[in-house]
Amino acid sequence: MIGEISALQTISAAVTPMVMISACGTLTISVNSRQQHISDKIRAAAAESRTASVSPERRSQLHEQIAVFHRRFFYSWLAATGLYGAISCFAATTVGILWTQRGLSSGEPFLLGFFGVGLLLMLGAAFSVIAEVSLSWRTLGLEMRDLGLPLHRPRWFGKRGQQNTLPPD
Repeated sequence: MIGEISALQTISAAVTPMVMISACGTLTISVNSRQQHISDKIRAAAAESRTASVSPERRSQLHEQIAVFHRRFFYSWLAATGLYGAISCFAATTVGILWTQRGLSSGEPFLLGFFGVGLLLMLGAAFSVIAEVSLSWRTLGLEMRDLGLPLHRPRWFGKRGQQNTLPPD
């Protein structure tokens, strides 16, 4: 009976980091999809830029968009790297819990450390995704400017003290 309770406690303790791994995995799928989408946009803009029929103004705009897409890809890469790091930390936490519960180790401070680092990496990944998404406004603005259409976005959006270079709402 005591062995069964101990096994149940071990399984219960190991479940929490496994749930975090699952959450990171779901977020990683989303970030990887974003990276693929951004890569496709870069390729499409580059292909259009290379055609002879593109005006110099449009080519310049495409090059601006490609630069913003590149920055977006970088933030997306940061998010993916953070999420994979978090998955590693949560996996290490799970293994450490199993070892600790079985008396093979007494590294509880390390377990908390791994779990905490995993949480911080997830938080960093979330901020990277937010930065990437905020840059999508810039690429939308470039495209809307080319079409001569206003970009409707919140007035509070953007850097402090910087004039909105997009057409007025």
